[in-house]
Parts: sequence; structure tokens; C-alpha cells
Amino acid sequence: IAHDLDAKYIRVFSFYMQKEQKTEYQDQVVERFREMVKAAASAGVVLIHENDAGLYGEGSIQCKYLLDSLNSPWLRAAFDPSNFLIAGEEPAEESFPRLTEYVSYLHVKDSVRGTGQIVIAGQGDARVRDVLAQIKNREDFYISLEPHLDFAGEARGFTGPELIQKDLDALRGILEGLGVGAA
Repeated sequence: IAHDLDAKYIRVFSFYMQKEQKTEYQDQVVERFREMVKAAASAGVVLIHENDAGLYGEGSIQCKYLLDSLNSPWLRAAFDPSNFLIAGEEPAEESFPRLTEYVSYLHVKDSVRGTGQIVIAGQGDARVRDVLAQIKNREDFYISLEPHLDFAGEARGFTGPELIQKDLDALRGILEGLGVGAA
């Protein structure tokens, strides 16, 4: 499918498990990813692993273990500062420095510490501006908005045209403040 869409990257997630199972299953996670990376390499596409709640790779320590264990140019990281904040980490001071050598993609999403409420970029506690400041001189980097600012039925994930415009304007303002031209 990636070739049909002329896509060089495929976003992937590690496996769902309870927090107390992460050490028990980490070798299995690495071996499953090893097979995925082999398939990606033979297809000429790069896997982009995203940190997310409830997954092995929810926290930056597990993400780094996975990425270090495979040490492959065919596996990179998507960095979601809001998800790291929700996992109890400091995205700009702790998570990003730990993973910076692997990060190729940033999901711009911000949230409030403690509640997990998703807010406009720069208005929460995920330190989106500080993360962007750490990558502003990198040329090998992609940024996307992943705001989830409203609800769609029982699931989170809807934003709508008005809220996406507010989030886009906020991102542009942050980038301009950092001296980075926004597309």
C-alpha cells in the first residue's frame, strides 16, 4: 500500500499491554519489531513508531530500548509530546533529549497535566514550543497537527474546521516566534 501511495513512511505502534507487563514482554516486542523492520527494509519504507497510551512504547525509556535494540535506519520515532506528558514525563526536558537521535516526526498536540485535556498548541503543559525549539535547525524533520480538540461520538479524534484553523494559527505563531518559516 505504501508504494501505491508513494509513501516513504508508515506510522506504527507497539503492542498494547499493562504497565506491569512491559519488562516481561519487551523481548517479544523487540523480536516482533525486528520482523516488521526486515519487511519494511525489503520494501524500502521506513517505519515511524509513535508513543501512545497503553502501549509498550508509551514512555520514552521503552521507546529508546526498542529503538536502541534494533538500531536500524528503517525504524524511526514519531514524537507526541502530549502523549509523553500524559505518561507522566516532561516532554521537552526528559523525553525528547532521550530520543532525539531517532525522532524524525513531530505530532503537534498539547494537553493539560493531570487532566489529559487536549488544548490548542502552546496552551497546555506539553511544552510544544520548547520541543520545536530543539528541532528548529533540523532539515530531516516532519511536523503534523494532531489536535483531537473535540469528540466524535464516544471516541476522541475529531477537530473540525474551526478548531483546526485555531491550532494551525497557534503552530504558525510558535514557529514564527522561533524564527522558522511555516509552510
